[in-house]
Amino acid sequence: MNEENLSKEQRILRVLRKVLANIVKDATPAPGQPHPLKESTIYDIRYIFGLISEREAELAPMVRAIFEPEQ
Repeated sequence: MNEENLSKEQRILRVLRKVLANIVKDATPAPGQPHPLKESTIYDIRYIFGLISEREAELAPMVRAIFEPEQ
């Protein structure tokens, strides 16, 4: 399945995951440096990644049903 076949929701989830990962990379300090984010923010980011993963897993069977021929 390519990008054009993904539902709008799946594309949104994919972009959210990518942007959030880039924010984490940009905010990750060099070794030995203090982290600029609060612990609560780090927890929230992990929680958001989990929610995105859960929703992607919920959508996967629906997408297969739509795009895969019945056997």
